[in-house]
Amino acid sequence: MKRILFLIITTMILISCTDKNDNLSGANGISVPVLKPQVKLIISGYEENKQDILHFDLKYFCVDSKKNIYLLNQKTSEVLSYDLNGNYIGKFGNKGAGPGEFGSAIDFYCAEDTVCVYDFDTRRILKFYNNKFVNSKLLNYSIPLHDITPIGEGQFAAIYLDTSKIMSQDIGNMNLVLLDNSLRIIKQIQLHEISKAKEINGVPNLNLLDFKVPFAVNDSLIYIAETSRNKYEIKIFDHSGVLKNTIKKKYRKIELNKDEVDRLNEILAGTRQYGGNSGLAKDKNAINALFVDKYGSLLSFNSVFRSNEENKDKLFVDYFQNDSLIVSTVVENFIRGEDLMYFNCQIKFVDDLIYVLDIENSKLAVYDY
Repeated sequence: MKRILFLIITTMILISCTDKNDNLSGANGISVPVLKPQVKLIISGYEENKQDILHFDLKYFCVDSKKNIYLLNQKTSEVLSYDLNGNYIGKFGNKGAGPGEFGSAIDFYCAEDTVCVYDFDTRRILKFYNNKFVNSKLLNYSIPLHDITPIGEGQFAAIYLDTSKIMSQDIGNMNLVLLDNSLRIIKQIQLHEISKAKEINGVPNLNLLDFKVPFAVNDSLIYIAETSRNKYEIKIFDHSGVLKNTIKKKYRKIELNKDEVDRLNEILAGTRQYGGNSGLAKDKNAINALFVDKYGSLLSFNSVFRSNEENKDKLFVDYFQNDSLIVSTVVENFIRGEDLMYFNCQIKFVDDLIYVLDIENSKLAVYDY
């Protein structure tokens, strides 16, 4: 049987009709560069001779300091690497528990030019350099870390669910943790409790949107959104975990309509996340994603009241500088609002590029902006 072909489609598309460096001005007179993404590269995975069926199971990616792109295929426990021009470099990894092998990768990140895979089955961090296995480290805890993010030299931040103090109506606490270079926990910051209602067929009926915890970092700060349907709040910590400030904005609870609940279930089922059941999800989170752009602005992608067809797919963003709201606007010709509201894409702002992994379709797009 022939090996799987990874089809690279490179396109250069001019999307905006105006200069991408146009600025938006706020009521206070401060202006910020507007986000006008332009597609630079698309990478898609297909099964040979069945190009209408996506073969790969891509949920994670990372980018090294040379802008090489690494895509984790959970189906085969392989990592595929490409340069920024879409040229295939090679692959590494294999399914198993031996050196350079992993079975259940639940996170994946780049530390400079070292690619690191967190294998939850064996509680190891596997390190690869130049597409070759270097070593692995056994962690002294068994908690599932997610969104492991370098925040400085030899330090990381991550999200995890602490189930050590299970209460009658709660299954645990979502936490922000600070980690050293060996991923030892330095500090733990409790964010919110994950609640459950009565069990359905022995499975807790959860509000899965509680597991979505947006955060972003810059050279000195960590921004983390309150996972809430009732309020819009962003807490700001320094890299040692000290709370420095809190951003608040007026917000009203926004109910998910039937079509949105159905869409959430469709995404969860199609990407095999959380059992394909939205459980108690009835209202939208106020904030769906946070990013720091190349200009130093904090971008908060938020839910809005979508009362008509014109608004339902729009992507709304708030621009902050120095903890102050500069302007709220709509990002055109990019992803849809639902892509950040649910669980069907992973996005990273790296230097002057935006990387968007479409989990449903196993496709990575790279944008200039």
